[in-house]
Amino acid sequence: MKKNKGISALVTLLLLVLLVSCAGFLKLKVGFSTCIVNVTYTSEYCMGMRPTQAILDSLAKPRAYVGKKLYLKKGEVNDASAPIVQTLITKTGGTISLPDLFPGKYYIIDEDHLHPIDYARLTDMEVTDQACIDKWFKKPLVTFEIKKNKKQHLYLSLNFYKSCYKGEASVPCLRYTGPLKP
Repeated sequence: MKKNKGISALVTLLLLVLLVSCAGFLKLKVGFSTCIVNVTYTSEYCMGMRPTQAILDSLAKPRAYVGKKLYLKKGEVNDASAPIVQTLITKTGGTISLPDLFPGKYYIIDEDHLHPIDYARLTDMEVTDQACIDKWFKKPLVTFEIKKNKKQHLYLSLNFYKSCYKGEASVPCLRYTGPLKP
């Protein structure tokens, strides 16, 4: 009976050593990394008489974009059929934290890049160049790569420009044709 307990203890010890060795090896292979994204916005003056230069300067200064919804996907070129890895919403200070990312290429898009939109059907907008819009749709807001066997800490920045007439739509090759604001 004592012999079986000794063998059992030895097997348990060997399994424990093997497990610890494998865990260290697997962690080294994966190389967990983090990515912090700082999201801001700027805008233009939209109403009434021309404001003071101080007001114009304050509108041009990036401010934290709290509550902005973005999407993380794998790859380098935006593909509407690619699955969303994670839906992201900016926190206080306009930041998003992406801890423990696995190796690979990733990109971030916004609502405008989620699904192709037929902008020609929109009222108050005129498409000036459809090929330009198609090219814009495929280009993510930001791309980054998490490398194998390397722990990384990436810091990225995104700024959204809020237009008086197109909202925060960053779609180029559109012309606003609606009524002007007072």
